[in-house]
Amino acid sequence: MNRQAIEEWLTAKIREVQRLDGAEIDVRAPLEKYGLGSVQAVSLVGDLEEWLERPLPSTLFWDYPSIEAIANHLAENTN
Repeated sequence: MNRQAIEEWLTAKIREVQRLDGAEIDVRAPLEKYGLGSVQAVSLVGDLEEWLERPLPSTLFWDYPSIEAIANHLAENTN
């Protein structure tokens, strides 16, 4: 999966979960800016695992604290 597709997926999911306007999402901003709690973050990692069809660490959002960082990491480390 490419970086842009991952960014778009994460942006859409965060917008849906937090009920935000798409224009409010900055892919470079820390995810904590959007008020995601730990339960929501772990749930999103699970959804992302399913979408990408590969296992991901539950700490992904803490290890890579922005949409851009997550997308770059996942795009560079495809299986």
